[in-house]
Amino acid sequence: MKLKNLFFLLVVFILLIALSQLAERKTAIRKGPPADTAILNFDVNSIERITLASASQHVALAKSPEGAWVVENLKNYPANFDQLAGELRKLADLKGEPRAANAALAEDFGFDPTNSDDLNIKFEAAGGKPLGSIEVGKSRISESRGFPDASYVRTGGGQTFLVNQFLGGIPRSPDEWANRKLLEIPPAELAYIMVHRAGDEPYGILADTNGLWSISDLAPNEGPKQYVIDDVSTGLAHLEFSRLADHPLEGAISTFVGRTTNGLEYTVQLAEPNEAAGGRPAVITVRYEGGDTNLAARAAAENAKFSPWIYALTDINAMNLTRPRSELVVAPTNAPATAPDAAKEK
Repeated sequence: MKLKNLFFLLVVFILLIALSQLAERKTAIRKGPPADTAILNFDVNSIERITLASASQHVALAKSPEGAWVVENLKNYPANFDQLAGELRKLADLKGEPRAANAALAEDFGFDPTNSDDLNIKFEAAGGKPLGSIEVGKSRISESRGFPDASYVRTGGGQTFLVNQFLGGIPRSPDEWANRKLLEIPPAELAYIMVHRAGDEPYGILADTNGLWSISDLAPNEGPKQYVIDDVSTGLAHLEFSRLADHPLEGAISTFVGRTTNGLEYTVQLAEPNEAAGGRPAVITVRYEGGDTNLAARAAAENAKFSPWIYALTDINAMNLTRPRSELVVAPTNAPATAPDAAKEK
């Protein structure tokens, strides 16, 4: 056989191999809906510790000796159990369809060092016993619906699957796993509020027997802005933090005090916005000076919960805690109202 013919056959052979690999890649990526192969081969109820590692973040979740889940690398702050339970239920139901174990496809599946969304999740039982691990790669976009409906995962054994869940939304940072709810005290449970914004005079608002809020020291020449007063009364209704702050309260301090109808007093002290802290550093204290032993125990328990921490509040979250008095009142005009021009008599 001539050299020219051999060269031609070699080129054809290489092209056939390339086309075969391309077809394999397209099949692996676009193949239909995931099948029913279970991904986790252990009971999720036996999990005692979970670590999540991405390119820029690391999270460690663990059960405390008391049985409560905490974020280990967030000073053992309580974890958001509802969120954690939801993710564990999702992982427990994780099923998928095996994909070709081809190293050339790793980049297409998202399993390569350059993929910043790559997430490694490891599960441990009591005593640090390894249960298993998965690596979450890229998500698959549904061609018919146009949004992610599945994800590629690789098990600790190296097998790749296209699974029946979108896993791209699993939180990556420790703060996102924390239970960020602080207080949920609706206005109906409060009797009095005192606000002392840094640099302004303190003022108080109180609720009457019908639940209507008013300023306690309204001057004769002032009128109330009821909708703003009502906003201030909701300051403790949905109080959440954005992250834990490492910065102490410094500089000008604002204070918000809410006293409940049963005598519990909640005080929130806030510093000015601090970019390094991630918001407005704040601390919360609870006081009770009555004779009810149950309420005294509740105040002590809540103080123990809040006292170790400095919270960063967003400006929006802190807005109703620091409103100046001038926003709650309007001075009526002393000028007589101007009536429309009357029709002139002929």
